[in-house]
Amino acid sequence: MLHTTISDKTTIKQALELFNKLAPEAILQTTLFITNNKKQLVGVLTEGDIRRALLKGIELKESVAFCMNKYFKFFNDNNYSASEVNKLKAKKIRFVPFLNKNNTLRRVYDLEQIRTILPIDVVIMCGGKGERLRPLTEDTPKPLLKVGNKPIMEHTLDRLIQFGVQNFYFSVNYLKQKIETHFENGEKKGVSINYVHEKNPLGTIGSVSLIKKFSNDYILVQNGDLITNIDYEALYHHALKTKAAITVATVPYSIDVPFAILDLDKQQRVKGLYEKPRYTYEANAGIYLLHHSVLKLIPSQSVFNATDLIQAAMDAKKNVNTFPIIGYWTDVGRMEDFVKVQHDIQMVFN
Repeated sequence: MLHTTISDKTTIKQALELFNKLAPEAILQTTLFITNNKKQLVGVLTEGDIRRALLKGIELKESVAFCMNKYFKFFNDNNYSASEVNKLKAKKIRFVPFLNKNNTLRRVYDLEQIRTILPIDVVIMCGGKGERLRPLTEDTPKPLLKVGNKPIMEHTLDRLIQFGVQNFYFSVNYLKQKIETHFENGEKKGVSINYVHEKNPLGTIGSVSLIKKFSNDYILVQNGDLITNIDYEALYHHALKTKAAITVATVPYSIDVPFAILDLDKQQRVKGLYEKPRYTYEANAGIYLLHHSVLKLIPSQSVFNATDLIQAAMDAKKNVNTFPIIGYWTDVGRMEDFVKVQHDIQMVFN
């Protein structure tokens, strides 16, 4: 552990002892966060701050308030963004606090462990029965089937955490207790996980209507049976750039025709001939970035699929855009996919 919180009444000597206890082998990388009696963050402290104070003649018996940095960088609901993260990384700032409205500490970001901080909420759809993967799914929900050393959905969760995502909703139905027991409230991962319970199946996106309020303007909805190394930051910036109401992540899908194909005109005369052509299409990858304005198109308590939402958005003349996934993507829906991804997993996340 390289960071912790202490009171502003703590002495400099006590702080030095804590530095050595927390990370004696990495004391120069350790940061203490100083709070007052109202639990508000009032300063941060490094070993270098103490060293400079001692050189000025401040004694060890004095409180850390005499040497802490009161002008620290921080995030809150109004100022966190991918660009700000990049600025702080460029300045070699490692630990950045995220403050609530009353300046109490919500959490601490380790910028060496995350790629960015995306202001999005995430809904993971994990209520399906996984019937094509039976008998594996008779007692285990498909999102909890292990790929490598951890469940399918945990690969997704961990990757999104690398992009600084904090707010998660898991839409559950089949064997939901096992998913809830495994992930609990997300505290072990340092995130917030809430559960959306489908009393009856509501399609691939209908359960989003059960979530009354989101924290951010953009909501990522993703199927819970995917293994992918999609760049979520690039997806987010693409949505901003194109001003899309819905951004649909896609993967190429090719069809090889084993015959020669004739190109005919209106009189059925041959204009051309293509020998065993390959046709490539952009296929729906089961990942959608939604602007909050389209949520009203999802009917309450009704079966509604993501494709229904896309059609409804187009009918309403809203901008629906695509984002091609450059990298790995597998829908673990069939037994052959499950076997294949076991061999692929080292390549995906290494």
